[in-house]
Amino acid sequence: MITKWVRRPAKGYTLTLRGVDGRPRATPIAFATLSQCEANLPTDTVEVGHLLVAPTHRHHGWGQHLVAALSRSALQRGFHRIVARVERSNVAGAALILQPSLRFREMDPAAVPWDPEQRTRWFERRQ
Repeated sequence: MITKWVRRPAKGYTLTLRGVDGRPRATPIAFATLSQCEANLPTDTVEVGHLLVAPTHRHHGWGQHLVAALSRSALQRGFHRIVARVERSNVAGAALILQPSLRFREMDPAAVPWDPEQRTRWFERRQ
C-alpha cells in the first residue's frame, strides 16, 4: 500500500517500540514520510504525509508523536513551513493533525495553489 501512495521519492520514517530488553520490536507501529516532491511546494515548505499507525496501536498518541518528531526535524533542517494533507473523508486524520500540541491550522483552499482540484484538506504549521 505504501508503494502505491508514494509515487515519487520521499524520506520514510518508521516508529518502533522497544521491548523490555531494550531492543526494537520486529513490527513497526507507525510510518510517515517527509517530502518536498509529491506536490509542487515552495522551497521553504515540506510535507508530512502518508501517516499510518498499526490498528493495535491507534489511540495511544503514536501518530501524534511521529508527526511532532518529523515537524521538529523539518524545522531544524531550515524549513519555515510544514504542510500536511488529509483526505476529506478522514475525520480521525484531521482530528490528529489539529491537536493543539502539533500547532497546525487548516489552510484556506485559495492559499493552496499546488492543489487546484482541492481533493484534500491541507493544514500548515509555520515556524
